[in-house]
Amino acid sequence: MQQEQLAQNWSKTITYKSSNILIPQNIDELIEIVKNNNHVKVQGTGHSFNLIADTFEDGVIVQLSKFKSIQIDGNHATFGSGVNYTELIDKVHEAGLALLNAPSLPHVNIVGSMVTGSHGSGANKKMLISFASQIKLVDSKGEILTLNQKDENFYYYILGFGGLGIIYEMTIELEPIYNIYKSIYTNLSFQALKENFQVILQQNDYLSLFSQWDERGISSVWVGQKYTNKIPEQQKNFYDAQHIKTDRIHPVDAQDSSACISVGSGVWKDKLFHFLPNKPPSSGGEELHTEYFIVTQYFLEALDELYQNRNIFKHLTQVSEFRPVCKDNIPMSQAKEINVIGIHWTWHKKHDEVLQILPQLEAILNKYRVKPHFGKLFLMNKEKLQDLFGQDFVRLGELIKEKDPQGKFRNEFINNYIMGN
Repeated sequence: MQQEQLAQNWSKTITYKSSNILIPQNIDELIEIVKNNNHVKVQGTGHSFNLIADTFEDGVIVQLSKFKSIQIDGNHATFGSGVNYTELIDKVHEAGLALLNAPSLPHVNIVGSMVTGSHGSGANKKMLISFASQIKLVDSKGEILTLNQKDENFYYYILGFGGLGIIYEMTIELEPIYNIYKSIYTNLSFQALKENFQVILQQNDYLSLFSQWDERGISSVWVGQKYTNKIPEQQKNFYDAQHIKTDRIHPVDAQDSSACISVGSGVWKDKLFHFLPNKPPSSGGEELHTEYFIVTQYFLEALDELYQNRNIFKHLTQVSEFRPVCKDNIPMSQAKEINVIGIHWTWHKKHDEVLQILPQLEAILNKYRVKPHFGKLFLMNKEKLQDLFGQDFVRLGELIKEKDPQGKFRNEFINNYIMGN
């Protein structure tokens, strides 16, 4: 068993309380860690911006970087919890298959992306957790559990902030191989967005809208058309937005566009993400993230209000991204029973200043009953989250008390936001 020191998140804005980092070589060593320690939490690629992956000073942080197995069986992929999207996509593609969807950057840990409630883009694409069909985990007693979608509490074990056990293996659904035609347009006016909003949502398999808040509109529109045989024709205009004249741009003007995917036709694995797997994603870690999910029907009204009040946050913003997500029926999902749009901020790396303006930002958005991304910066308290997530939230707290009575997998995040102590 390897041991390392000093755990931080990806952007190095959080240093975790425990300096005791353990890297088990196999499942037996992971079980030993769980049995022999009072507090245990798992860190993936560290692409979180709050204390969701932290533990207590007397606890240990587990990195599952040795759990790298990948197996393709039929239309399913089974992999260890140390695997990120970059490591999985080539294996899936070689088998003549494809992921149903993916986050904007392939660098992140797959299980971690689901535990925090992450998503891809597309009005007909569900949250990433919806693709999970089976998990294997170590519970608070050090026993192995295997759960699938037929189990009543299956999704709670994934979207439960790590409070019910350590997932060490996951199986997800796949689909036959496909291609994507990627197009990028710049300067879509707010008027054009309003007048054509529903069509814009539905006519594209993949859709990301970016704003740098300089003007009252969308700075760039990234769309993808999914196909198998006939290549779609490139459209020179997207309403009043113009197709880019280069082969790629970066969502943030100041960043190097060579890190981004190019426009045009390609297999799914080369076009599904925003960023290339061998390049630093987003702003290379010099950033913080916040995201709120809003019911689709309220998006334009909220966006209009945000434009009116952009002086509150614009000076701290590198870029914002708006992505639609299809409704599901998953407990604790931000898209449960309702179509939503994720309103995302990539902030400058100014942690204290961002925290100072979040109360004003949430005051604007709370009237729309937005729900936070669990792995990013937000200030909503337990009472607010319970109001938003209702009985699902209550049930998760009950399960944590029942399945982990000694609090082995708890941390400050779970105690503050779920347990209320």
